[in-house]
Amino acid sequence: MKTMARTMFVISLGLTVNLAPAAQGEMEPARPPNIILLMADDMGYGDVGAYNAASKIPTPNIDQLARQGIRFTDAHSSAPICIPSRYSLVTGQYLWRTGNSHSRNYFQPPLIEYGRMTIASMLQDHGYTTGAIGKWQLGLNIRLLDGEVARWERNEPPPAGIDWTAPVEGGPIDYGFDYYFGAPSSVNKMRAFVEDRHYIGTPVRSPDGYSVPGWIQSLQETIQLKKALEFISHHHRDNQDNSTEEPFFLYYASARPHAPWTPAEYLNGHPVRGVSEDGNHGDEVVEFDVIVGEIWQEIQTLGLADETLIVVTSDNGPDRNASSSTAHDPRGGLRGSKQDLWEGGHRVPFIVHWGDGNGGGAFIPPGSVSDQVIGLHDLMATVADLIGMDLPPDAAEDSESILATVLGEQLDGPARNPLVHQSASGRFAVRDSEWKLILADDPTTESIEEGQLYNLVRDLLETNNVLTQRPDVVARLSGTLDYYELKGASTSRLVGVVPAPGALQGGAVVLLYLVVVRGGVFIARRKRMHLA
Repeated sequence: MKTMARTMFVISLGLTVNLAPAAQGEMEPARPPNIILLMADDMGYGDVGAYNAASKIPTPNIDQLARQGIRFTDAHSSAPICIPSRYSLVTGQYLWRTGNSHSRNYFQPPLIEYGRMTIASMLQDHGYTTGAIGKWQLGLNIRLLDGEVARWERNEPPPAGIDWTAPVEGGPIDYGFDYYFGAPSSVNKMRAFVEDRHYIGTPVRSPDGYSVPGWIQSLQETIQLKKALEFISHHHRDNQDNSTEEPFFLYYASARPHAPWTPAEYLNGHPVRGVSEDGNHGDEVVEFDVIVGEIWQEIQTLGLADETLIVVTSDNGPDRNASSSTAHDPRGGLRGSKQDLWEGGHRVPFIVHWGDGNGGGAFIPPGSVSDQVIGLHDLMATVADLIGMDLPPDAAEDSESILATVLGEQLDGPARNPLVHQSASGRFAVRDSEWKLILADDPTTESIEEGQLYNLVRDLLETNNVLTQRPDVVARLSGTLDYYELKGASTSRLVGVVPAPGALQGGAVVLLYLVVVRGGVFIARRKRMHLA
């Protein structure tokens, strides 16, 4: 896609981007880009060199995409644990709105309501070929031999009598993906691949779960990467054979660097094991970096760099026991880890790259850095903006388009309304500008405080709780969460722009604003919002 075509495409979305004019006669039909979403599993803010100069883990491929694209320094998963984070990423909606707890596992019912628009179904309806590779973790209906649906809850023995030949239901294929291959849940208990709607092989029951004969954990990403590269190359070949230019969407949800840490010795010829200075965990981060590099290399080899947008991120922060080295901090100095409401639990790397990354071939100004507060679930509205789609009111209720920021536009204010974070225990925090309010103590940590308020500009490490000193901010942010719950949405397109904490002074004024200006009946309450 030449510069003029890119310019015309962006202008058609109502955005203003400073791009060099194309030479006369270089006009080409504009089309939306291919989109590749590469998501690590439990990769911390401090694991990537582009975010942590002191990292003991080499990540040259991720670092290169960061240098050639935009790096967000204040990006967050909606939760510091994978299931609610992945749900909101795929749907643009917070999981807590559904009344579901994140804690279900293994043979759990599908979490996404049938018929709900997802990022994949949205793109599928707009001419994209869609593929998902890797971890799904959003539920499957698996049948027993008697035809009933199998269920397997955490801390229960695995059920017997599974019909492994029956098609699985409620997986990626039912939510907008044309193709799926991967281990659909954490491999701690379920070690087998699903392709489209069927398990590959016949898993064998053991005291702790199931495993297909011959499963080698260290080779999981080798197999999944092969499928991802095949998806890209097959799509490209189909376009060539049919003289078409249909775009594709690939969601690669890696299992790295989630425990158990069993890195491959080599991945596609690249050394992995022993490369980092952080043991097996660090080597699994290296493995994810190799995945990023191999997919980016495939895009360049096929001549698709100029028309492919790539996002690299992680579903949440690092495991508490991730680092085996005292010299490496996977949190990058932040407080907390996976499961926590502190920054180390949900602040994640988020890099966007579009084009070849060089001069006029870069759609995003190379070397861009943004400190805008954003969420992974903003991706759905951003992609909708990218393809020129108006989202309906019953889709992506918590997703905000950050396309203008991605493209380098300087905004006068925040890119989105306040964020909500849900902890592993179902507790909540609200983030708006420099302020973050943790509404209750988090039993997964050593905290015994009933509430915590931090100014992250002055206190990024969250050591000085100013809850009692700023009742106006406490009222404002707790009221915002109640308002979000009442409205069933948080995105500005559905609820309007919620003003920053400093815009209004005093808790009473804030609550009056929410009642009168926003409209509706506002239920002000101080409680721990907690999912059973």
